[in-house]
Amino acid sequence: MSHSRLYKSILNHIIELIKNKAIPHDVIQYIDFNYDEPYRGMETDETRFNDCVLNEEAEKVIASTGATITHEYGERAGYLRRTDEIILPLTMQFNGRSDLYYTYVFSALAHWTGAPNRLNREQGDRGYQDYELGAQDHQREAIIADLSAAFSLTTLGFSKAICANIAVHIEQNLHNLGQDHQFLETLLPPAQAATAYIFSFSS
Repeated sequence: MSHSRLYKSILNHIIELIKNKAIPHDVIQYIDFNYDEPYRGMETDETRFNDCVLNEEAEKVIASTGATITHEYGERAGYLRRTDEIILPLTMQFNGRSDLYYTYVFSALAHWTGAPNRLNREQGDRGYQDYELGAQDHQREAIIADLSAAFSLTTLGFSKAICANIAVHIEQNLHNLGQDHQFLETLLPPAQAATAYIFSFSS
């Protein structure tokens, strides 16, 4: 299956989850990179952490981008435009959920692709610390990053089950925009472009 057909099938899967209200109630809340806020559902007691098993192919793709990524213990997760770097929690803070860890990584990388010296997307060009909650450009950019993360993970062979976590956040942003699932079709091209850019360095 070509990448474009794969991405379209993943988009349709996410649309079906939202349209049919088929998102499982027990999924871990997926938190937006663009806000410096505490995790919900994440472990905070170090004695209970189980480190993630890293995916070799994903690590190659991430390293090939040359993006500056800093891991630190805490609750920050996001792309900081003013310093052009990605901040992520330690892998152990995801308590063994490698799929969630890579969802965060590839969502942040999708935001990273939008910088002026890369794909120069207008949405989200101010960086997450400058956003006002509910701003439409932020919601659109967040959905683009979510879709790109879903595309990246499925390309790397992760289970489509992770799309349920991503769909939770997409549904919230659609609600904030006053849009329904049909709006996602308009964001497919920039999400595809972001994903293609991320993988272009390792192809």
